[in-house]
Formats: sequence, C-alpha cells, structure tokens
Amino acid sequence: EPTGNLYNNQPQVLLTLLVHPMQGEDFTAQAKMVVNQVYIPQVQPGATVKVYYDPNDHSKIAVE
Repeated sequence: EPTGNLYNNQPQVLLTLLVHPMQGEDFTAQAKMVVNQVYIPQVQPGATVKVYYDPNDHSKIAVE
C-alpha cells in the first residue's frame, strides 16, 4: 500500500509479506521501501519476491 511519500519522484510503499522460510514456521512481516515505478507490477498482491530476514528478529526484513 502507498505511504503517500515520494523520494526522487518514486513512491514509498508498505509491503505486508507472508514469509515461507526454508526452516521454521511461516510468519507475516512488513517492510517499507521506495519502489521505482517500473517495478510496481512486481510488488502487487500475490506476487512472489525474495526476502532476507534476521532469524532472531523477524521484524528485520529486506526485499530483494
């Protein structure tokens, strides 16, 4: 969902992600990021993205 903020004319979005780790339970996380408008179709609901996260703190997450 859009946050309403723009950085260098690119929108910042709040992504809510369902993470399926290779080991352990699935979990939900959120990440704010600036997305170039060209890549907006890749972050639509239901899209699969690669994420990195801290296994000890699931609030620390990054989207590739």
